[in-house]
Amino acid sequence: MRYYCLLCCLFCFQFSYSQVDPDSAIKKIRVEGKVMDSLKNELPYAHVVFTSIETQKKVAAVTQDQGLFSIQLTPGEYTVEVSFLGYLNHTQTYFLQKDTTLPAIVLKEGDLQLDEVVIKAELEKDIEHSATGMTFNIKNDSLYKKLSIIEVLSFLPGVQLDEEGNVSLEGSPATIMLNGRSARLSKGLLNNILETMQGDQIERIELISTPSAKHGGRVKTIIDIDLKKQRKDGISGSASVRARNANLSVFPSVSLNYKIGKLIFSGAAGPYSYARRVSSSFVIREPSDRSLFFNEEQKTVSRYDSRYSRLGVDYTINKYHSIGGNVGFDNANTTTKTDFTTEKFEQENLLTTQLNFNDNSDEVRSHFADLAYRYDIGEKGARLDIAGNYRLNDTENNHLNSNELVLVNDLDSITTLNRDKKAQNNRQVSGRLDYTLPIKNRKWNFETGLKYDFLSIEDNNVLETFNEGGEAFQIDPTFTNSFEYREEVYAGYASVASNHERLKYSLGVRVERVETRSFSITSDRAFNNSFNNVLPVIIVKYMLGEKQTSNINASYRKGYNLPPYIQLNPFEVFVNSTMIRRGNPKLTQSIYHLLKLGYTLKNKYFFSVNANFYNNLFASTQLLENDVAIMSYQNLGTRSLYRLNFNTNFKLVPWWRVNIISQLIYSVLDNNRTSNKVFTGSATLANTFTLPADFVLNIRSSFSNGEAYGFGEPNRFIRVNSTASVSKQFFNKKARLSISVSDIFGVTNREKTTFVLDETTISARSEVPRPLMMFVFSYRFSSGEKINKKAKKTSGVDGSRF
Repeated sequence: MRYYCLLCCLFCFQFSYSQVDPDSAIKKIRVEGKVMDSLKNELPYAHVVFTSIETQKKVAAVTQDQGLFSIQLTPGEYTVEVSFLGYLNHTQTYFLQKDTTLPAIVLKEGDLQLDEVVIKAELEKDIEHSATGMTFNIKNDSLYKKLSIIEVLSFLPGVQLDEEGNVSLEGSPATIMLNGRSARLSKGLLNNILETMQGDQIERIELISTPSAKHGGRVKTIIDIDLKKQRKDGISGSASVRARNANLSVFPSVSLNYKIGKLIFSGAAGPYSYARRVSSSFVIREPSDRSLFFNEEQKTVSRYDSRYSRLGVDYTINKYHSIGGNVGFDNANTTTKTDFTTEKFEQENLLTTQLNFNDNSDEVRSHFADLAYRYDIGEKGARLDIAGNYRLNDTENNHLNSNELVLVNDLDSITTLNRDKKAQNNRQVSGRLDYTLPIKNRKWNFETGLKYDFLSIEDNNVLETFNEGGEAFQIDPTFTNSFEYREEVYAGYASVASNHERLKYSLGVRVERVETRSFSITSDRAFNNSFNNVLPVIIVKYMLGEKQTSNINASYRKGYNLPPYIQLNPFEVFVNSTMIRRGNPKLTQSIYHLLKLGYTLKNKYFFSVNANFYNNLFASTQLLENDVAIMSYQNLGTRSLYRLNFNTNFKLVPWWRVNIISQLIYSVLDNNRTSNKVFTGSATLANTFTLPADFVLNIRSSFSNGEAYGFGEPNRFIRVNSTASVSKQFFNKKARLSISVSDIFGVTNREKTTFVLDETTISARSEVPRPLMMFVFSYRFSSGEKINKKAKKTSGVDGSRF
């Protein structure tokens, strides 16, 4: 009975906020302030409620990034109540007659921990808008605390996920950032973090659909996940394991953080991960005269194992200066067995059957180190950030190919054997300097900075063919070569933004100079390129109404893509006896222009129209040449891509939440080599049920007829992919178990792509084992009391949250 009384009280409390009617006949005053804890840490997203002593009307605000809040009131006497999870409420009375800046409000830590029920001044305040995107205060939603980070992302408007762990935002690939910094993690490691880390470790998530000029010209969208800081001295950490049945994969991991005073030590490790995967693909190549065609079937079995470790140290020198550093290494081994069967037909008569058996092994060793320094200049929010990063990757590849050519008419066969060895050294160095300056009491924000990136890649390829007469391998000079690639990027930017009141905007420009050098040591030939790009960013958002839950927005952003370095190697690389990869040193950069018009209604319905234009678009191609498929990259001309997005998220009943993501795309690609004009569409319907005993059930279905980003025709049918998962928290909510099944009906294997290029028709489809099942278990732990109770400032470059 007491729970029903509590819910009634909460309903009445929240309903009282909905009765606030601004009195337009009385001149308003502006009241500003700042909320922090006893350690002088700013507290963003604290709730501040002003209650008029005369009328008992309530007006609420939520603090921003620096713990600041601003609110408009009618003059009078008010009781101010400030609340924040894990802290004692603060109450004070003020007599306000003019624009006022209140003294800093300090909250003291308390033992009261609210979990399932959170009193919120305004539900809509859980979504905050800036010029570049939206910020979701995840910590205020009890459902999100029961999910993994990847499941939380699936609820956010415009975020789409696929089975391979790729994340996109409004149809464009998203760069994942952790606490404002690029994750710099391998795809597998990043997926492991997102799928095993619990949602209650999230402070907030920012969706940046149009990045400002601060971000590089090759970044289209950003998802920034801000994790909670470790505020108390002591040890905390987590252990997790993720397993899939894609014939078998197991990814265990553990992380530890130790804070003592101004020092934070952090570490993470994956002692051993293993994966086995089976896949099949089918390709048909047919010239326009239909005189002959090739039918290829490929089956691949791959095994993957890896180990990684991370170690970080952060130190707060004083209230103005803090430094942090991370080092780590990754070691991954992959073995792949691939069987190719290629049949050659002429006038529907089988002429030859070519059998290729490939054994491939790769070993990748990576080391990295980064260092960051932050200088908080004064008390007005100005900041200087300096960071550098170094990464070294060494790769060794060994490839053994056995080929048997069966001559059907002659009843004869020819067998050849060769092996390919490849060694690659990859070095990356980057450094950046960023300066941020708030202007006029933080109503505007000015940013400027410089960045330098250096990339060096050295490839050595050796192909040896077995000589039956000499019974030994001999070097084949046709496919043996050494290749070097250098890339340097010099960048500078400046931007000004305002997220104050109703008009929010970001105006900026980024200038990047890119210099590339491709050098074939074997032929002593060099190919040099340089590009100077001026990349403007214009974003305007106008909020409709004082609650700032509805808006219209428009943006323009210019960027570029560079071709993959491996495609610039002018030499041919042996894949198998029926396929060769040929580089194209004449490839040039692709420039894109992104335009967007959007509308948000009550933080519930999200509409956007995008028009994207790509010049000198490059894509992978496959051509027939002397009965051999030549894989290469070509500049294919100009693509125009128009996209309409609609997203909504709502509760049907308190225990049933629905999320809808949909998009319609029209793509036009037309040049002298290929032409297509296609419509594609997709829709995702996700249902989440909060069940008794802390069980959460997710049922998600996606409908799609393919993609329009390449140069192929989409499917002429609708593919349906359904996923179901159930999860539960236990051990006092420190542990979480999740079991999911993807592609329940096993129909996504019907995916198919068809295109015509240079009078050759190519049709391809692929298959993987279905359905896919995944098991995830994670456990969070902490121990020890506070070691030192003296007031300290949390490091601005806190690596314990990585």
